[in-house]
Amino acid sequence: HPVNVLNHWGIDVEAKEKGDEAYENALKHKDTYGIKQVLKPVLQHGVYSFYLEDLDHNWWEVQHYDGFQHDDMFDFGDRFPMDAGTASASKTRMIRM
Repeated sequence: HPVNVLNHWGIDVEAKEKGDEAYENALKHKDTYGIKQVLKPVLQHGVYSFYLEDLDHNWWEVQHYDGFQHDDMFDFGDRFPMDAGTASASKTRMIRM
């Protein structure tokens, strides 16, 4: 059954132009492959991408990130302590209060 566009699969492409090429091909072959929808490309959150809904109602994001997205995420570092949500973390918080 249909799902929301926010619940999607992702494909990375090497350049913005490759994203545009994929977008044009999705439009061109929409009827051939039963593609339900193709949303226009946008630049949001530092990523250039478009979404399409396939024949089985799965959403796909085809995206280009100008950089090394996975490396950049690791460079950002941990966002939460490694023991967040564990019993020892709760005891530590209680002691610090």
